[in-house]
Amino acid sequence: MRIPLVRHTVHLVNISVPFRSGIEDMTRPPSGILYVGGYLKIRGYDVVIHHIRATEIDDCISVILADDSLLFVGFSLMTGIQVTYSARMSSLLKTRNGN
Repeated sequence: MRIPLVRHTVHLVNISVPFRSGIEDMTRPPSGILYVGGYLKIRGYDVVIHHIRATEIDDCISVILADDSLLFVGFSLMTGIQVTYSARMSSLLKTRNGN
């Protein structure tokens, strides 16, 4: 008798922010988390990539917390406002998840 494998899902988030000019470029894929996600997928994890705007954080949190097989959430960021948004989203995830 085979024991079914428990699948774990990793959610990777990249929050896109506008450039100084005010233009937000959502056309470039978040290559950093795509590389990490590809490696995790090869290792047997289910991976969900979220390339979102800051205005979509609440919706993204709802999607992530609805996942029954959630293992962890990772963030891709540089410096500046991306750090602020990622920290805020991380805090909201923790609060809403009850951990």
